[in-house]
Amino acid sequence: NPTPVFPYTNWATAASNIQEAVDAAFAGALILVTKGVYASGGRVMYGSLTNRLVIDKAVTVRSVLGPEATWIVGQGADGGNDNGDGAIRCAYVGMNGVLTGFTLTNGHTRLTGDIDRERRGGGVWCEVGGMVSNCVITCNSAAESGGGAAYGTLNSCALIKNSVVNAPEPSGGGGAYYCTLNFCVLTGNSAHYGGGSSYGTLNNCY
Repeated sequence: NPTPVFPYTNWATAASNIQEAVDAAFAGALILVTKGVYASGGRVMYGSLTNRLVIDKAVTVRSVLGPEATWIVGQGADGGNDNGDGAIRCAYVGMNGVLTGFTLTNGHTRLTGDIDRERRGGGVWCEVGGMVSNCVITCNSAAESGGGAAYGTLNSCALIKNSVVNAPEPSGGGGAYYCTLNFCVLTGNSAHYGGGSSYGTLNNCY
């Protein structure tokens, strides 16, 4: 939208990026996102790792046309395709936040820094109560665990070709790490162990 007007309550005045809409919303709000590739901007939550999108309150961020048309794209270190300084994770989902209907791709983590919050969850990292649903999480990587996702609950998601790379010691959960997965598909993910998932609960997944 070329003419965004705070607080972005309709399509005519909608924010030009997702983060602005989240920042303007109150807890309990529903934020609708139109189709597009969201691959710029970002915010640091912990240490030095940037997240393309930060949902830091109990809101639902939902795409209108689903993951086929709505992408959140991270970045490799120094603009490349690896983990390290300058990497950007796709999304951080805070306590009781919900992200639904997106493709999350090319997210990466740092090689150093906090082992949990900066080196896990290349595609998405969730706080307690954070939820991701109806998303395609693909071609992301982490330096420690959870190439696709770390923590939280994933419902009806597809985790495809995510990986754990550059780990200084054997690490697991190429697709997901310490997540609860319900009705999810996992394929082509890789790690030292638990290529699809490690230390999680999987219900009706394949």
